[in-house]
Amino acid sequence: MAHDVPRPEWSTGRLVKGSDIDLVAVVEDAMNDSAVNTLDDMVYRKKYRMLIDPSVNEKVDYKIKKLELVREQAEFDNFKNMVASKILHEGLLLQGSETLFNSVKKILKEKRVPKKLYELEKYAMEFRKKAENSILLNDLDKSEVEKMYLFYSVEEFEEFE
Repeated sequence: MAHDVPRPEWSTGRLVKGSDIDLVAVVEDAMNDSAVNTLDDMVYRKKYRMLIDPSVNEKVDYKIKKLELVREQAEFDNFKNMVASKILHEGLLLQGSETLFNSVKKILKEKRVPKKLYELEKYAMEFRKKAENSILLNDLDKSEVEKMYLFYSVEEFEEFE
């Protein structure tokens, strides 16, 4: 999804106008930490250049994770893991190993993540419809609406922090 709304870029403290890109790089468990750090440094430098170049002005959020972390997050046992799994489920292969990409998708499928996400989405649509009807019918006062947490989620931001 793209948007053209100003939002803060946490690495520079500036407001940036435009959409952002969420990038997840999954590496093999055997990749040593030094290589992961080198990759992180390379991606960070590219991210910075894309952000400060006025002709690009694109915000890139990224996360580098080993396959072991993907397995842990696919357990879908807490909200942070659910968000991370949703991001992985929606992911497309842009570059790299198709075999590794397919391994991620296989882990998610084995843990039934796509089905769980579908069920949560169904529930969310029903909940939202009921909430919208209650608001439109004036059945709720402002404090009751706030208690419903209809517009709150910081976990996606935290995934790329």
